[in-house]
Amino acid sequence: MLAPLGIGLVLERELTAAYGRDQRPELFIRSSQARPTDPCGSTTRATPAETEVISPIHVALSAASQDEVDAFHREGLAAGGRDNGLPSLRPEYHPTYYGAFVLDANGHNLEAVFHGF
Repeated sequence: MLAPLGIGLVLERELTAAYGRDQRPELFIRSSQARPTDPCGSTTRATPAETEVISPIHVALSAASQDEVDAFHREGLAAGGRDNGLPSLRPEYHPTYYGAFVLDANGHNLEAVFHGF
């Protein structure tokens, strides 16, 4: 689903994954089992008191074109995501805002957005 945006896995450890472009991490995702103070998700585990369940979140990723937004949405649905907003202009955000939204299996809202520069 991230491939249309040129984003791929650039770093992976036991409890952390980083995604980005050109081997440069831009987005880090860490398991709730990692201690918040441990860089890059070392194998040290947090105690239950140190972790909380995170409610669904919204993650927006920049796209380089409207076509990338469209492909992100298509691939997100093909991967089992649920539509949460078809690709379209959203002038209520700003005049050139073009975005699409997909809910993952945990209810997290993933968005691809092209700002039309």
